[in-house]
Amino acid sequence: MIKPIISLMLGGALITSPAYADQRNDVPSCYDYAKVSELNDKTIEREFFILVDQTVHLDTNMKKRVHAQLANFGKEGDKISLVTFSAMAKGEYTSIPFSGYFEKSPSQATQDDMNALGLRSLKSCLKKQSHALNAAHRALKESFNDADESYPKTELVGTVLSIGNDLVSQSSAKRKIVLLVSDMLENSESLTFYSRGSVKVPDATESFQRISEQGFVGDFAGAEIYVIGAGYIHGGKNYNSQKSMIELEKFWRQVFNSANVELKQFGKPNLLRNIM
Repeated sequence: MIKPIISLMLGGALITSPAYADQRNDVPSCYDYAKVSELNDKTIEREFFILVDQTVHLDTNMKKRVHAQLANFGKEGDKISLVTFSAMAKGEYTSIPFSGYFEKSPSQATQDDMNALGLRSLKSCLKKQSHALNAAHRALKESFNDADESYPKTELVGTVLSIGNDLVSQSSAKRKIVLLVSDMLENSESLTFYSRGSVKVPDATESFQRISEQGFVGDFAGAEIYVIGAGYIHGGKNYNSQKSMIELEKFWRQVFNSANVELKQFGKPNLLRNIM
């Protein structure tokens, strides 16, 4: 029934338009299955966006922490959207490996008006719809970069703001929550947080001004954002000074403030509290 259908719908998709991103649903509708589509309340209470920066190589522990945050979602009225990006690395694209809505159970009044067969089919299907969370976990696992390829030049700020404009701001959810999985280390032609092979973040305000002069503008429409992985260097090869980490967080706070998004936690590299 619903489980095998889900497995057929997990192909990644390039972001083509905001309308497409908002309407896409990789979780088959139980209301359609029970032939009571007209009774479906499609209100999205929470949409959880996981943005995975594929230029970053996370270790096993960090990956588990991202999966642990995903496990807090998939409740009735939730939508989960997994977005992967490579910060404008050559030949790579922003894509959506998974985007699915978990439907609400009908109100008691609605149930009272339904025929017994349709109600039984609907309830049975809704119980199994939670299995779609496993599909989201599989898509997340496959989204992590385990290859040896490196990306010497990336445009992280521009990419993140574009996702805010094209996806997050277009969501119809009452509450929009973003988990950004990235080292947050800009390394573009206009601004770099590296110097002689080590992380070195210059003055945050000057860095933000330089980015602003490039014309980067974003709008997350009042979403909440959590960052996991800030300053993370695979294998711990490069030492991050406390000063650089302070400036890194200051810089991104200015970026997010300008983009109408509330920074809830800036994990350096891990979050201190669960996202709920």
